[in-house]
Amino acid sequence: MAYVPYTKRHAMVEPFDPDESENLLYHLVSDYLQRDNLQALPPSQRSLMTLVLRKLLASSSFADRRSADHHRESAQRATQGE
Repeated sequence: MAYVPYTKRHAMVEPFDPDESENLLYHLVSDYLQRDNLQALPPSQRSLMTLVLRKLLASSSFADRRSADHHRESAQRATQGE
């Protein structure tokens, strides 16, 4: 069996205490993703995309905005039958 040389990895943990507005945003997004009539995400992609969106919420606000815009546009296209 061939040996695969893996790079040694070091975990880095940063303390994070979300403020009230960040907690509110997290819960609003979570509530949105749990809607039964969610048009922006097909049911087959919902679990994976929920993980991705929660990861983005821990990212920059610029990335959050781009993702939200994309999903809004997808939902609009779905409701317009495109």
